[in-house]
Amino acid sequence: MRREAAEFTQAYFSSQAWVDTRWKGRRVEKCPLDLMLHQELIFLNKPEIIVETGTRYGGSAAFFADMMKLAHGDDEVRVISVDVCPLIPPQEVNAMFIQGNSVDPTVVAQVANLVAGKRTMVILDSDHSETHVAAELAAYAPLVSVGQSLVVEDTLFCPGAAEAVAKWHTGRTAHVFPEDPMGEKYLATWFSWFRRVA
Repeated sequence: MRREAAEFTQAYFSSQAWVDTRWKGRRVEKCPLDLMLHQELIFLNKPEIIVETGTRYGGSAAFFADMMKLAHGDDEVRVISVDVCPLIPPQEVNAMFIQGNSVDPTVVAQVANLVAGKRTMVILDSDHSETHVAAELAAYAPLVSVGQSLVVEDTLFCPGAAEAVAKWHTGRTAHVFPEDPMGEKYLATWFSWFRRVA
């Protein structure tokens, strides 16, 4: 089955169909199977807030905001999305948008202050270079609450991101953030899925 899943994953990515994947009209640019898993984890783990790096067109921020509204039954802002240059009018999505480099210490401190004391899930999807992903992992992994997910997106097709994750996920880190078996639920994924256990 793994061979078929790998072939499907490669074929879907190569087709470029994901480029026009949309949520409520906004481009998301993700595999729908990964979106499905995101929503399952939101309802399973009930994070109080999601931090997303990499806003781009705002489709994923809108998706996460809608899932959080459904999971919690309120209109509270429960998504923080960080991007150097978001391509979305912020008033159109029930999320907080922070413009800036996700690894800028001022931005990291702002996000840390906003999530303090809240069950926090983190999704990293901005610059996929090895250096940047490594810096994001160092900055944002500590913000993930015990029992919540840390997702590093596009590690399958972005070598730099994959290398950063491989170097980070060793020793004590691997014990604190084991790979989440839920990540393979739909067989095909582009992401690295972890769950904080300590």
